[in-house]
Amino acid sequence: MSNNAIYDNADAGDRGPGILLSSGSGNLAYNNLIWGNDKGIQVSYGADAKAYNNVVYANDSYGIKIQLGSVNAIIRNNIVYQNSGVAISNGGAGTIQDHNLVETDPQFVDATARDFRLQPTSPAIDGGISLNAVPYDFAGVSRPRGEGFDIGAYEILSGPDIYPPEVIANVLGDVIDFK
Repeated sequence: MSNNAIYDNADAGDRGPGILLSSGSGNLAYNNLIWGNDKGIQVSYGADAKAYNNVVYANDSYGIKIQLGSVNAIIRNNIVYQNSGVAISNGGAGTIQDHNLVETDPQFVDATARDFRLQPTSPAIDGGISLNAVPYDFAGVSRPRGEGFDIGAYEILSGPDIYPPEVIANVLGDVIDFK
């Protein structure tokens, strides 16, 4: 599952997490924007899952939860910020968690307007680890730009490479709203 905006399933009742990676191996979620849900990302039911370069913001119960019975989950390059419960809860076995920006202000351009791109002073810039599975960001921009991978769903662009207005309109208009 990649390049999705998953928003507000909490208002439609307790429907569970924005993304559920469950059962089996090879489950991968990357470049997703997950906000305003009851829960962010959940790894469960023995899943061998990977969550890379996601933005998990302002969910009601938790940011990312790796449940008991999950094995070898890899959680990398995610922004997990302002979720009501625990940012990342790990009950799995063999879980790897690194290069995540957790409960540190990522300096989004404008989270209230669903613009989760990074400002030039963001601590997420060049803070990630290189991942072959994620060669492009949410808007289709190649990774990395600069010294390294940015944490979260977007690589920062500046100067002549700035996102054109039509890309921003397309990105901000592509929202899964469960209201």
